[in-house]
Amino acid sequence: MHAGIVSREHDSGTVKLLLTKPVRRGKILISKLLYLILNTYFLWFLASFLLFLIVGFRFGFEDLFTAKLIVSNEKVTTINYFLWYLKELLICGIPVCCFLSILFSLSALTLNTSFTASVVSVLSIFSITVWALISQLGFTFFSFLSYTPIPYLDYFMVRYKSDFYMQSIMRTNLSMNYGFIISIVISVILIFITIVFYKRRDIKN
Repeated sequence: MHAGIVSREHDSGTVKLLLTKPVRRGKILISKLLYLILNTYFLWFLASFLLFLIVGFRFGFEDLFTAKLIVSNEKVTTINYFLWYLKELLICGIPVCCFLSILFSLSALTLNTSFTASVVSVLSIFSITVWALISQLGFTFFSFLSYTPIPYLDYFMVRYKSDFYMQSIMRTNLSMNYGFIISIVISVILIFITIVFYKRRDIKN
């Protein structure tokens, strides 16, 4: 849906009008990236709210308002369920934001909406199968992907130690937070490269 976040401006020619504004190209790009991220989180929050309503009407709202018990460093603490849910949603959304950065960079650097959509779609579909390919089918030559952001798109699976992930992680010795960290690092690098190259681009159409 957002593969043309930058490229469509060039396809339609509206980029020329946009660049006549007294705003630097870097700020224009950052605003588009922030729109991608905020729009994604907004949709998640909206979907979560609707899900809570459905679950509440079906099973009752009591459990949704009770405190959640968290075990950390051998200590049990309580936290409001909604606050816990929002925190987990924000953390597990970081790798998704990395994929949004990939989409944003491809759209700005290639100016090709179809190519951008194809690459990100393939990466997204492949991402959710990596752990299964390694742990269930024994495709250990895919283990190197564990060091990239690719297999962390569904970070809930990693954070809550699914069987696929735990069986695969034994072959890589990666820490639980690695996917979170590498996603942030790659995102920052991609955004920096995109802004640098786009600022030097000659707008021809």
